[in-house]
Amino acid sequence: MAPGAGGIYLAEAQASPMYDYAWKIERECLGAAVRFVRGNKMRSVDSLFDEISAALQFPHYFGENWPAFAECLADLSWINSERYILIMMRAGEILADEPSDMGAFCRSLKLAMKEHADQFSRLHPGDSKTEAFQIILHCFPGKVDCIGALQTNLGVPVSKVKLQNLQDLAARS
Repeated sequence: MAPGAGGIYLAEAQASPMYDYAWKIERECLGAAVRFVRGNKMRSVDSLFDEISAALQFPHYFGENWPAFAECLADLSWINSERYILIMMRAGEILADEPSDMGAFCRSLKLAMKEHADQFSRLHPGDSKTEAFQIILHCFPGKVDCIGALQTNLGVPVSKVKLQNLQDLAARS
């Protein structure tokens, strides 16, 4: 991944403090759109499309297939922001009922990170530190192993971040 392309992070925390920190990030990091999706509501491909398209307000023409999903995720021009933070609560449950689609999902995430980085660098030449698209994977304390399939399919480093450091992390977005 190129500098500034984005970052994928793992936050191990209870749900309530995770939401509290994330809403604080949105209030204090102007220009960053923070959106939550719930892994327990994304256990199948159809439910993943429903959850993410609702959270990110995909346009009405979203075709509910992997190419359309990747295209919408890489665009997001309808959200008034240059930077995005997508927090996946209970990430270990994503596509648990249809694990064979994990590769397509992860390819879509990586494409989105690259496209948003390219868009951001055109608007802000020379800024290679800002992460235009961040993904924060949430898991409950002691349950880090549950994101193994997601981490393997992403094929990029996933950095563990402490909950109290989320705000510093968001400053890079």
